[in-house]
Amino acid sequence: MTLLEGSLALGTNSDCLELVQITDPHLMADPNGDLLGMKTLDSLRRVLSRMSEYSTPDAVLVTGDIAADGDAEAYDYLEALLPPTMVSAWLPGNHDDRGKISPELKKRFSRTMISSHWIILMLDTQSPGQVEGYLSHFEHDQLSHTIEQANNDGKHLLVATHHPLQPVGSAWLDEQHVGNGTEVLSRLQQCQGSTLVISGHVHQATDREVNGIRLLTTPSTCIQFAPHSENFGLDEIDPGMRRLALHANGGIETEVIRISCAENRPDFTSRGYH
Repeated sequence: MTLLEGSLALGTNSDCLELVQITDPHLMADPNGDLLGMKTLDSLRRVLSRMSEYSTPDAVLVTGDIAADGDAEAYDYLEALLPPTMVSAWLPGNHDDRGKISPELKKRFSRTMISSHWIILMLDTQSPGQVEGYLSHFEHDQLSHTIEQANNDGKHLLVATHHPLQPVGSAWLDEQHVGNGTEVLSRLQQCQGSTLVISGHVHQATDREVNGIRLLTTPSTCIQFAPHSENFGLDEIDPGMRRLALHANGGIETEVIRISCAENRPDFTSRGYH
């Protein structure tokens, strides 16, 4: 059963589409709940406050693990923190429970967002009961349809996923990327315009290019995983978000923006995570 439905028109006539990606907030039923010592709601609040100080994006993309344990309150907290006039599209991650999302908030899980020069496609990589990602036949069909639409309309394509399509260089996390991600990348070769894939899940920033397709991952709004690690480990770098500027000619500008909060830090002696 699909969660992602509908299309949003982004009402901008500008030659530059401004987006912000936030990911992996891991919110809990308890507003003071913490993940490995870091209070996740407080951290998300600080990230979103920084966003409002920094820019007013055309849309916010939330790429999964909104909840730490699938609690219904997590989705309500996110909705309450986002500005009421802010356009946003959300994805489920492996920690999310789609059965706990209220009918009212399911409208946030849009399939596509359309602007003058770009199409944004949200793909569901959640595999029920599994940590790793996978793209179902239905999601592959949505991808093929959107590629055709983008080519017919002469538009560029941004694909958003929770799990990354390719390994990022951390052995314990690389077991969890999209199992059929290579097939997804092969299909994306059919795009005639610029193609960008943004993902979450790995709680770290990466930026690479595969056969002309740019692949980005983005820091969590809470704890950060140490890059290039064989086993679980936390990084001391701060939480953050990603800003994207997508130009009419297919050009892509991006930067990671981080917050700093000495009062809300994780326990760096932690040796486990689920």
